[in-house]
Amino acid sequence: MKLTNLRFGWLLGIAVCGCGGRTTPVQRAGSEFSEDQLRGQILGFQDQVVAHLEAAGDYTPTGDTGTPGVDEWEIALPRSESIVLAGPTLPEAELSVVAASGQALATVRSGDANKALALEPGRYRVRIRNLGTETRYARVALVGGALEAGLATAPWPQFHANASLTGLGTGSGAAGRLKWSFRTGGAIVGSPIVGPDGTVYVASTDGQFYAIDSKGTKKWSVPLPKSNNNLAVAAAIGSDGTIYAGSGAGGVLALHPDGTRKWTFACGAVNGGITIGPDGAITFGSADQNVRALNRDGTLRWSYPTEGDVPGCPAVGSDGAVYVVSAGGNGYAINADGSERWTEVNNSPRFASPVLLANAQMIWVTGDSLYNENVFSGQFQNWFETGGYPIWTTPAIDRLGNIGFVAVGPNGYSGGGTAIDLYSLNGGSVQPNWTTVIGGNSQPSTSSPAVDTAGVFTVGTTSGNLVAVNPDGSTKWTFATQGPILSSPAIGHDGTIFVGSTDGFLYAIE
Repeated sequence: MKLTNLRFGWLLGIAVCGCGGRTTPVQRAGSEFSEDQLRGQILGFQDQVVAHLEAAGDYTPTGDTGTPGVDEWEIALPRSESIVLAGPTLPEAELSVVAASGQALATVRSGDANKALALEPGRYRVRIRNLGTETRYARVALVGGALEAGLATAPWPQFHANASLTGLGTGSGAAGRLKWSFRTGGAIVGSPIVGPDGTVYVASTDGQFYAIDSKGTKKWSVPLPKSNNNLAVAAAIGSDGTIYAGSGAGGVLALHPDGTRKWTFACGAVNGGITIGPDGAITFGSADQNVRALNRDGTLRWSYPTEGDVPGCPAVGSDGAVYVVSAGGNGYAINADGSERWTEVNNSPRFASPVLLANAQMIWVTGDSLYNENVFSGQFQNWFETGGYPIWTTPAIDRLGNIGFVAVGPNGYSGGGTAIDLYSLNGGSVQPNWTTVIGGNSQPSTSSPAVDTAGVFTVGTTSGNLVAVNPDGSTKWTFATQGPILSSPAIGHDGTIFVGSTDGFLYAIE
């Protein structure tokens, strides 16, 4: 098992070290202990333990600290953390985080998907259990960097899934069946986000911001200022569980996980998403022609003026640099301290958000074209043109680097109106893999596609359908709602698709 160092969370994992002996760790994480060294010690989140995980009923080796079949070690959290339990790769094993009371807070077994949870400061126990009949060694590794800031470790903690805005989820498998729906008092035009525990957060034009649990039941709602363009934005969840929501009437609201107000920040209308950078900066653009970064306490870190409204969501790199476009046509690269890196001047209004790629590259969308640009120099090239079909929404990037995006143009296929085409480009050669007509009406949709781990792209249309397209361009399924879908879908850990509709419902599609 390769032990992964998560950027914004801790990973608790089990790895096989070999029966009857040990192997060199794949990744060293602080100190390594044998279980007989741990009497009375409290581990930190840079340590790992090699345990003799005997089968139930088997002999107990000298110095074993646990009961047959089960081993536990105490860990200490100095602050609130978001924890991810990695499904054990050791066959027939179980990994749990246990509270001081003895209650198991989260458990994963071999073959399970990762499971996330938020923990308050205090002491906890990591428990591993042998579910099989063989005795073997297991390595329990607690790895990760300091969790001071950044996005929550969650399936979809902000618009388009992550700070790079790739739109790539962590699950797959939705088959187009309704799992549940939740009705609000207005249209849903913004994008839902999904928290570590599966809670879905979304705003409605009824002026309410909702938290809906994984079964479709309302946990709470809070009022936000109303406007005619209210709440077309997506919120974001910080690593400490704080939820940040913007308003089309102006300002940003920070909420505790229980929905109580933490602070508010006054500014112009926030018509795009919010991104949280690796240094904790809460970054967004607004209609008063500024990009801002706030500190976690709601104070202003910096403000950068733009030429025109900022309709999209900022992309933020691993170095904290911010990339954003304006309706005035310019593209901006802003250093983490708020100073200018470069500005690209363009006469065409831009509405889609930029997407960060590997190798210091990014994608801009202008009119009917995709541009590839170097994030450091600002040098760019015209990658691909649709031939006059404008691109209004943010592309998504699958695990293979293919680029999926939606273009709107004359419908030569059915003799009138417009067609919505979903393109897939090979990111290496920038050549079309396929183009699929997904339908629509005369109004362009603001729904940006999402892509799951199987390479299935899902997007909403103005005809009211949520359409899933297979990696080969064939339609996998279509789910009909009772109003145009302007909301961008989000993907849960288990592949469930969450999307809002102008019919007022939030839909969960499995």
